[in-house]
Amino acid sequence: MIVQLTNYQTQNLIFFILLALAVILTTRRKTDNTAMSIATTNELKGLAILAIIFSHVGYFLTTNNQFLFPLSTWSGVGVNLFFFLSAFGLTMSALRVKASEDAHAARKKDLSIGKFYLKRLSRVIIPVWIFLIIFLLLDKFALDLTYPLATTIKNFFGFFPRANLYLDINSPLWFITPLIFYYLLFPILFRKKIPELTALALYIISYYLVTYFVPLSVDAGVKGFWQIHYLAFPLGILFASLLTRLKNYQPLINIKNKIVNKKPLTIILNYLFLILLILAWLYFFKNSGVGEAKNTEQFYSLVAMFITIFIFILKPIKNQFLNWLGIFSFEIYLLHWPLMYRYDFIFRFLPAGIAMFLYLLLFIGIGWGIKNYLPKLNLSKIWKKSGPPAL
Repeated sequence: MIVQLTNYQTQNLIFFILLALAVILTTRRKTDNTAMSIATTNELKGLAILAIIFSHVGYFLTTNNQFLFPLSTWSGVGVNLFFFLSAFGLTMSALRVKASEDAHAARKKDLSIGKFYLKRLSRVIIPVWIFLIIFLLLDKFALDLTYPLATTIKNFFGFFPRANLYLDINSPLWFITPLIFYYLLFPILFRKKIPELTALALYIISYYLVTYFVPLSVDAGVKGFWQIHYLAFPLGILFASLLTRLKNYQPLINIKNKIVNKKPLTIILNYLFLILLILAWLYFFKNSGVGEAKNTEQFYSLVAMFITIFIFILKPIKNQFLNWLGIFSFEIYLLHWPLMYRYDFIFRFLPAGIAMFLYLLLFIGIGWGIKNYLPKLNLSKIWKKSGPPAL
């Protein structure tokens, strides 16, 4: 259902106040100063899923694209963050063998390619299957909607050649196809001693595939998405490998330790640098590069992504609201669009600003329920053991 919206200024004000309150009330002082800690990556995933949801709602679910603006302009940054963090998580896990261990013990800890696919790839494909089945059944029996059999079979194999928000079963799942592609190649190409070569190899393969060898059956829009986002995954591998090479790495500027050491000038410089990053961050909200040439849009999106990452590394506070969204980000990604567009039961009854905030709370609640109860199903035993993908 398309939401008819006229008083977008009022609805924006309502939503931004509610969002600000949620963020303020769940903000605490950061106690873990390790760069790219689990808490930090969860917060980044939370921001990424917010950016994607806001874009889908602001530009495609409502009649006025000023709703949620400028937060709705960062969908591309959110997608890049997901690819980047997936690669970062995989690489950090693959490199997590202590240098003091002997070579035999290290080899025993390494996953074979088959075990990697069973443990890691299943994290992606099993929940995709589950949500596809759920929405196929709901669409058939609740809305009398069906989809071409050939397309449905491709979807169950992780291939989503089209991303039409209004016609496909779940158009945001175009993201799953390149993600599976990277998961398939990662254990084959990964070299623990020189992970940078893995990043380079994936970059070269991705570049030539999206430039010259994209199948003709792939929609032009999906091909465009692949061309904009193919760099983020290799960059995630590169970032993880560089951080790992820094022994006992810490944030590049450790604000908390500087405060403890009582060096006023350093503290001031640290915060000035953080402020400059935030100002640049705000600039990219209104200058996202969307609509420009593919290379330009990709560049703007990646710069904004890295600015975001460094802000989250350096900030002296943490936020539980973003952390919750990040923990459940994959589940939210898989269900948010069909639920809001085809099965909306909040926008139709409440003002858009309130409805949008309630949907965020609902998504967190559904994600929590899935984490706690879905693993009890036999189909998701692997998911129970390994959790969702490192998105």
